[in-house]
Order: sequence, then structure tokens, then C-alpha cells
Amino acid sequence: MLPYTKKAKTLLIIDRFSTHTDAAFTLLASKNNTDLAIISGGCTSKVQPLDVSLNKPFTAVAHHQQIELITGCTEATKSGSLKPASKAKIVAWVKQGMEYLKEHPDMIKKAFLVCGLANKVDGSKNHFITGAKEAF
Repeated sequence: MLPYTKKAKTLLIIDRFSTHTDAAFTLLASKNNTDLAIISGGCTSKVQPLDVSLNKPFTAVAHHQQIELITGCTEATKSGSLKPASKAKIVAWVKQGMEYLKEHPDMIKKAFLVCGLANKVDGSKNHFITGAKEAF
């Protein structure tokens, strides 16, 4: 059983990456009461909520941290290159990105509206749909 769905009927929106469409994955989804919506090639940036609305602010937080590290870096490797960020720092950056998204739950909800995936049938929320434009 998938830990977050607890066998509730769910929809997983995925791209055509080969492991997303292989028999083992589709069987696992089926056994866990999960329907798959496979996005056609070239359309992920238009209809995948994470790509359209959430990845950009999430990565911006980590990118800001990386710039701070580079500008304050005084250590170099033996070859003279800047020392790369430690795994602990990278994990901390990801954690900060996740905390940012947690503090802005409205962004997550709007991401689905922007892609036309959670809109009311009456069309009252269709003005959120942006198609190819990024929402944030």
C-alpha cells in the first residue's frame, strides 16, 4: 500500500518517462487504486502542476542558498575550484524549499487550477487556466 493514499482513489499525473509506463509501475498503481494520466511529450510544462507552478519557486529558494554559499566561499579544492556544497547543505536547501511551499499552500491548490485539473464544472474557475504560461 502507498503510504500517503491509503488505498483511496487517486489520480497520478505523470510524463512518458519509460519507467512510468512499464508494466510493473502500472500494475503497482492499479493495485493501489491509482489512475494514471500520462502527459503527452512536450506538454509537461503546460499541464503538470509541479512544472507549471511549483518547481520555479521551490528551486529559487535553493538557488538563493547556493548563491550565498558561492559568494561567501573561501575554501577551494586542491585544483583551485570552489568546494562543492556538502550533502547536508543540499538537504537543508531542499528542506527550506519544502518549508516555503508548506507556508504557501494556496500555491499548491492554484497549481491544479492553472492546469485545469481542479476546476469546477460550472466554469467559474476557468480564468485560472494559463496553458503555456507559468502561473507564478
